Amino acid sequence: MTQRIAPTATSIQAGIEQHLLDTVGVSPAEATPNDLMLAVSQVARQQLSQRWVQTQARDHAAKARRVVYLSMEFLMGRTLSNALGALDIRGEAATGLQKFAQTLETVADREPDAALGNGGLGRLAACFLDSMATVGLPSFGYGIRYEYGMFAQDIQNGAQMEYPDPWLENGTPWEFPRADISYPVRFGGWVEQVNGAPVWRNAGEVAAKAYDMVVPGHGTEKVSTLRL
Repeated sequence: MTQRIAPTATSIQAGIEQHLLDTVGVSPAEATPNDLMLAVSQVARQQLSQRWVQTQARDHAAKARRVVYLSMEFLMGRTLSNALGALDIRGEAATGLQKFAQTLETVADREPDAALGNGGLGRLAACFLDSMATVGLPSFGYGIRYEYGMFAQDIQNGAQMEYPDPWLENGTPWEFPRADISYPVRFGGWVEQVNGAPVWRNAGEVAAKAYDMVVPGHGTEKVSTLRL
C-alpha cells in the first residue's frame, strides 16, 4: 500500500486557491464565505474520493459481502465538518482559511443541511452508515434524493409559518452523479385482462437517476456509499 502523505495547512491553502480558480471560478482575493465553503469541500472531496475508490476496489477484490441499508430518509447532517474530522485535517483547514480572513466555523456554516428526511429514523440510519464505515464493514445505503425533505419555519405574530427548504437550489459539492444508472419507476394506472391474465398498465413513469454521496469512517480510511 502506498504511504499517504498527510496534508499540511500550506497544501490545503494551495488547494483552496486552486479550486477557487478552477472549480468555483472566482479570484481568491474576492472569495466569499460561500465560495470558500465550496473550495474547501472540493479539497476534502478529492481526498475522500481516493479513499472511496480504494475501499470499493479492496472489497471487490476480497469478494466481500456487503450490508445494504434501505431507508426512506438519511439525515447525514452537514458533510464538510464531518469530512474534515474523518480526514483529521480540521486544524490544517482552519489555518489554511486564515489567509482569507475567515474562520472554519463561518465557512462551514454556509453549507446547507442535507434535507434527506425529517425524522429520528433518518438520523438513526445515518448513524448506522457512519458506524459501518468506521468499523470497516462493507456497506451501502439506499435512499431518496429529496429536493424538499425538510421545511424551514418562522414565528410571525405568535404563529408558526412554514416555508420550503430547497437545499439543492445551489447544488452541493458532495454528490457524484451516475449518469449511466437509471431505472424506470411507474405509478398509478389500471389492470387489464390479457389472455386471461391480469396485466398492470401504468399511468405515469419517471426515471430514477442515481447520485452517490460518500460516508467516511473515523479513525480509518474506509469510506462507504449512500446512493440516492
